Amino acid sequence: MTVQLVYSDCPTSRSKTPIMEHIQAWACNWHRQRFSLILLGIQNSGRRPMLSWEKKLADIDPNQESWPTCFGCGRDNPVGLKLKFRKDEDEATCEFTLSEHYEGWYGVVHGGIVCTILDEAMAYTYFPKIKGVTAKAEFRFRQPAPIGVPMIVTARLVRKTRKLLTTTATITLEDGTVIAEGTARAYVVNTARD
Repeated sequence: MTVQLVYSDCPTSRSKTPIMEHIQAWACNWHRQRFSLILLGIQNSGRRPMLSWEKKLADIDPNQESWPTCFGCGRDNPVGLKLKFRKDEDEATCEFTLSEHYEGWYGVVHGGIVCTILDEAMAYTYFPKIKGVTAKAEFRFRQPAPIGVPMIVTARLVRKTRKLLTTTATITLEDGTVIAEGTARAYVVNTARD
């Protein structure tokens, strides 16, 4: 691939004041550097250069089959939640009861644990077919989550694009009382190989 750049219309030649000349020269130089970086990425890989956070995610193995030490679902994590999800298409459900080990205020589940459960449920809406990581999440607490009381978390995949997934989740008591709700966007790391 060969690209020839012509900067004959660069605004620096038409400037009247030294300050404007400096600003316009900086702007033209900035555009040249940015365009060079983009072209360098295209020439090297056929794609745009990876962003720093994408490079970190590139080390994740999308074909990993189990996560025994995951805090949310890992069977071998001695302090983990050990959640067991049932999956139906783009929906995930889990029934659970938490002990005082996950308590914040006396008799109430810690808010960070509630957020973790919502996040884990939302991940299971696309996992294991698609591997992703949470990019953004928002949670709303409706009622205190009681210790020792059975609860249900239900999550749904509501939108899927090539690189982003949008999910929702709700924790309820068995009688349907809403405890907390969440929405999240996940960045797709890779789709699992069949």
